[in-house]
Amino acid sequence: MEPPDDVGEAVQAVDGEGDGSLDFGGDPLAWSATRPRSATEELPGLDQTLSRAPTLHEHLEAQLAMGLADPIDRIIGQNLIAMVDEAGYLPDDFSALAERLGCSGARVDATLAKLQGFDPPGIFARNLSECLALQLRDRNRLDAAMRIMLDHLPLVAGRDAAALMRLCAVDAKHLAGMVAEVRSLNPKPGLAFDAAIASPIVPDVLLRAQSNGDWIIELNGEALPRVLVNDRYFHHDQPGGARQGRARLYRRTSSAGRVARQGAASTRHYHPQGVARDRPTAGRLLSPRGSAS
Repeated sequence: MEPPDDVGEAVQAVDGEGDGSLDFGGDPLAWSATRPRSATEELPGLDQTLSRAPTLHEHLEAQLAMGLADPIDRIIGQNLIAMVDEAGYLPDDFSALAERLGCSGARVDATLAKLQGFDPPGIFARNLSECLALQLRDRNRLDAAMRIMLDHLPLVAGRDAAALMRLCAVDAKHLAGMVAEVRSLNPKPGLAFDAAIASPIVPDVLLRAQSNGDWIIELNGEALPRVLVNDRYFHHDQPGGARQGRARLYRRTSSAGRVARQGAASTRHYHPQGVARDRPTAGRLLSPRGSAS
């Protein structure tokens, strides 16, 4: 089941060293191998020098190299990391992993318990309840009452405070604090990595509703093509004098801009008979039935 975006939605969707000195040891002649870069050499591009944030799997593999010393545990850990989805969850059943690796299920479970202590908290969980429990354990807040509440998340979704107070043996004030703390957790800890940058969509046409129910259609100036002129060319003396040359250039750029605007303003207008024809509609006021006023 796809993990929810926040805990509120989640609950609703629950089912069931050196001194600082520099040492240039060795033969000074060998230093020539690291000569300064000449002025004619190309420097690396910006895309080659910018640092890249690690992915979720890279982040986990770096912790695996430092956290597990046993080679068998590392092999199990690498396979578990490969099974983690983008939200940080493992599949509900991975019993076939032990058989495929030729080890016991208890060994896989023991390795998983170590991996569940990795950063970010809540990683390697198999369900929402376990993900929240791992984060509360990291905060040292996973007491008996919290465990009981996590085992009864449907009651939290149904706002059944009476049943939760009875099961957890807490009063209303204590229960409210528990629910608030659970809602502060992250049900998708893995999404802190591999975040793709969304590109905004620029609309070609803007619609504005009028008080009488009609709509005004306007072209978005940000989406129209722009005609740019090199400043050096603009001020260059042309045959017939600089003034005439600039005037001729102005007419040409104005014509190009007008053609671009007319092309962007053309739209398809459908008649009741089903016949379509191109028609400029920029700035036209349309009624709800689509006829231009």
